[in-house]
Amino acid sequence: MPAAAPPYPARTIDISTGWEGRLVPTLDNTWGDLALPAGSSVDEPQIWTMRWTETDAPEAHWEQTRATYGNRVRVLPPVPAAKAPGPLDRASAARVLAGELPLVAPDEDWAVSLYSSSRGIPDPDGLLGNKGLVTEEFVRVPVPGSGSVARVRAIVETDHRGTADLHVGAAAAKRVWWNGEQVPTGSGYLVTTRVEVAQPHNILEYELSEAQDRPSQISAKAHAPLGSYFCLSRPDGFAQRPQFMCLPEGVCPDGSVTYRGRLRLPCDDARAVLVVGAAAGVTVLLDGAIVARQEKVEYYESDWGAVPMFFRHELALGAGDHVLEVVADSVLARDVVFVDLVACAGSDATALVSGAGWEAETGEWHGRTAESAGRRGELQHCHAAVRPHPLPDAEWLTGAPVLGVAVLPVRSTDDVRERAQRFRFTVPPGTVSLDLPLELPARVRIADAAEQPLDRRNLTLPQPLGEPTEIEIVTAPTAVLRGGSAWRGPVRVGTVPAPLPLGDWRSLGLGGWSGGVTYARDLEVPPGPDPVLDLGRVRGSVAVHVDGERIGEAFCAPYRFGLPGAAGRTVRIEVTVHNTLAPYLAEATPTAWAFPSQLSSGLLGPVTLRLPDSDAGE
Repeated sequence: MPAAAPPYPARTIDISTGWEGRLVPTLDNTWGDLALPAGSSVDEPQIWTMRWTETDAPEAHWEQTRATYGNRVRVLPPVPAAKAPGPLDRASAARVLAGELPLVAPDEDWAVSLYSSSRGIPDPDGLLGNKGLVTEEFVRVPVPGSGSVARVRAIVETDHRGTADLHVGAAAAKRVWWNGEQVPTGSGYLVTTRVEVAQPHNILEYELSEAQDRPSQISAKAHAPLGSYFCLSRPDGFAQRPQFMCLPEGVCPDGSVTYRGRLRLPCDDARAVLVVGAAAGVTVLLDGAIVARQEKVEYYESDWGAVPMFFRHELALGAGDHVLEVVADSVLARDVVFVDLVACAGSDATALVSGAGWEAETGEWHGRTAESAGRRGELQHCHAAVRPHPLPDAEWLTGAPVLGVAVLPVRSTDDVRERAQRFRFTVPPGTVSLDLPLELPARVRIADAAEQPLDRRNLTLPQPLGEPTEIEIVTAPTAVLRGGSAWRGPVRVGTVPAPLPLGDWRSLGLGGWSGGVTYARDLEVPPGPDPVLDLGRVRGSVAVHVDGERIGEAFCAPYRFGLPGAAGRTVRIEVTVHNTLAPYLAEATPTAWAFPSQLSSGLLGPVTLRLPDSDAGE
């Protein structure tokens, strides 16, 4: 237990220096909670945040970047439709790709939007953390309301050649151009069109309009940005995705609505997962037999209606034709229903998803459903099985798709001119090796030493570093792999015990470390009454050992510990500071739920030995 301050005079010895630090891994990824595949090591420090510039000038402007976050698109905020710039035509697109024209006119108000091919947008703004998934929507624009349009434009690089499906998702009306030619688009959240890819660089442009100002979800707020995504897949490889369905405009429910879908399975013994979402009560029937009942829930009733709740059901299905019916207790025209049924037999998977075209009936009316318009946030957390993620490298968290195949790898930029890049970051004392997952040839400089070619991804140092040290990486020129997208992942640092100063771990090259650090030193304690160890300021929980024996622990101030039996001896003191998950989650994942106040960690000190006056009690 922490010791109380002595009630009598004491003299103090400052012991803030002379400590050796040893990293103590504590994260457990046995079940794949932090990264897939399960068991992937998270035992080494990871460096994600770096300083970055694209110029060699002495007065270079350094920006902060984060590994993998560097794909660039240009976004034009909403403008009146009549004043919107015209889309690039075929000739203009060719000139942009030849470097003769900029992607966007300098006098127009296009902003730069960044995203990661594995982690999505840098700031999910509360839209991710409660679901623990990489967002599918990785390009956001202010909401284009009635009479206005927003634009997205990017140079897309891909190694694929030939026919591909181009997908653009957004809860808005859409127009899409590929290399300056407008392509056919339907209605609904997701539009898919077939394109020919004949060159490595292509220009994608799409326009968004007629979006609702506020999404109908729990965290809904006015003026929340409108999200969108784009990707390329092999033909028919993106898999069907469920959307909310409703009755056609003008048809009002007559107390209940029956939604009917049909599914054919090629083999017996299929195990099926069914997810049904609704704000009204629903009864679920399979081949005429009731298999589930969901009552109306109003956990989050609001001025735009109750938020739909989702329930999961497991079914066994045989070969042949099946009819699924969802009967909603519905009297409101705004009521909607979500259905995702995925049946798996061996490696085969078959899906029945809600959307436009289901049979529906209410009262005397019979007809077909419509896809519900409006913004309801992402639905991937409600899927009965994993679909391909629009981002090509998101399987580290979502896993491989059960339906469809992974999307084609693409990268995006806003300029075809090639530039060299420089990255700088700090590694901790005791560093002996660096794993540098760069996508480009590069040179490396350690502290003030001369640059040397980086021949391999793994760099082994001739001896451990004795202090926090700056590393600089200079890459070959590139137009596409700019900023954080030049890195497939973080720098991973191999360390050994080394002298470690007190201070915030972020200043020591350990900003993303969520394990522990053991500070150790030998201490000659003067004779007399037993002393008190005062650690000063600490960010984290603490355990203190003397000569291998635990003498106390604390998770809040004051961090004071009596050292019984230490007087007059030389003892080995070990202070282990344990961190929270926040620094790792903030650096290595796209969660929105790690806050700045949680990111400071370490033994800050000053650390002192308080020696009671042996004459004070006489």
